[in-house]
Amino acid sequence: MQDDLPTSKPLFTRLRSSIFGSPGATSHVEDSDDSQSSFSNSSDSETELNISEITATISPTNSNSNSNSNSNSNSNSNSNNDLSLLNITVSKPMLLGDSSIPTLPTITPTPKTKPFPTIINSSPNVKIDSFGFIIPPKPKKGFRPASCHTTAIRIPKKTVQQRSNLATKRVAKWVVMLKNWDSLSNTRLLKNRIRKGVPDSVRGRVWNIIGGVGELRAKWGANYYQSLVESKYVPDQDIRGTIERDINRTYPSHAMFAISSGEEGGQGCLRRVLRAYSLHDEEVGYCQGMGFIVAMFLTYMEEESAFWQLVSVMGSDPCGIRNLYKIGMPLAQENFYVGAKLIKKFFPILAKHMAKENLDISMYATQWFMTIFTNSFPFSFVTLVWDIFLAEGWKIVFRCMLAIMKHSVPQLLRLDFEGLMHFMRDVPSKIDGPVMMERALKIELKQSHIEYYKVKYKKMREAEEKAEEA
Repeated sequence: MQDDLPTSKPLFTRLRSSIFGSPGATSHVEDSDDSQSSFSNSSDSETELNISEITATISPTNSNSNSNSNSNSNSNSNSNNDLSLLNITVSKPMLLGDSSIPTLPTITPTPKTKPFPTIINSSPNVKIDSFGFIIPPKPKKGFRPASCHTTAIRIPKKTVQQRSNLATKRVAKWVVMLKNWDSLSNTRLLKNRIRKGVPDSVRGRVWNIIGGVGELRAKWGANYYQSLVESKYVPDQDIRGTIERDINRTYPSHAMFAISSGEEGGQGCLRRVLRAYSLHDEEVGYCQGMGFIVAMFLTYMEEESAFWQLVSVMGSDPCGIRNLYKIGMPLAQENFYVGAKLIKKFFPILAKHMAKENLDISMYATQWFMTIFTNSFPFSFVTLVWDIFLAEGWKIVFRCMLAIMKHSVPQLLRLDFEGLMHFMRDVPSKIDGPVMMERALKIELKQSHIEYYKVKYKKMREAEEKAEEA
């Protein structure tokens, strides 16, 4: 089954491998043994990059075109092809996999090509986390400002090394598991290892297998996606306009999506997948929030696989997120109801305080549910959520919501409406992914709790509809 999946690496994975070395390589981080967060004493790993040593031109270019990096003739052909996807010319060989600090290309935009964000152009040193997100520079005084998908929490060097060592060990186990997937599927062993986190180097492949990407491609035909991409049919011009506006808003601080590169690069891949899905499912078309999920997929898999992964999570169990994006957002409304009831069940005092301050769950959790945390949470958390979400469904989303609330109860009870809104807005930057996921899995939430409130919501909606008809 898994043999049907493509083995080529997605664009960012290849670029990341070229710049950072192998997936298991340890990133350079700040020496820091102190803790500066109410949530945890650890954070995403960071890599410090010196722009001045590498020059590059990033422009809309065909991925099959030859690279002009003559000065890097000693690099192997695979590495040249990877870099040629962004038409990067390396001025000197890069030492990969050793202790030297890797360097980031200086961006020289060509006409009609937007440069990387100002943070790269204006600073000789830029920090990028292991997922590819640009980290804001640390001010001379105070803490590093938070940024979407990164965390303001510092991480002790010892913790970074421990996590890196553990991840390396898990890769070996997952390689064996992938070779014996059919015999391990639906086993407790697989469930436990997914909950511990799928290693980055095999995450895309594992997600494809869990989502049945190979089977979907076989069902619809090998050329189906390409036919959608090449189709001239436009069911709704407004959809294309909305997609185009949202492209630049989707992970603008990620190396893969930071620049507008026409039909090439990350933005081009994202555009094609979203347009193709709008043709595949005309009832849903496109809704804001879908772009973040697709962009996350694209950082781990090739373009067509990302399309089929989206088809899978939209319409197949255990995820079935399609109703999040239909007119009226019926699944989102159900999630708000279930989420509010669960908060009341597990934290009645907090629920009463929030009700007193007129803080409805939709005011702070809309993006949590609509994008399954991909909109603004650190990727060290997002990827762990999605590992489990793809395998188990919505229970982990509610567990994470409750874990965030549980750890924040003392602070939240002291805040008024404005303070509550401000706190919930800043929650993502205060989360350490592995620590928060460990807390979430300890929440004693049962599927029966969720199903009970879903039934109550359904009965409430039926009563409301009957009252409207009367």
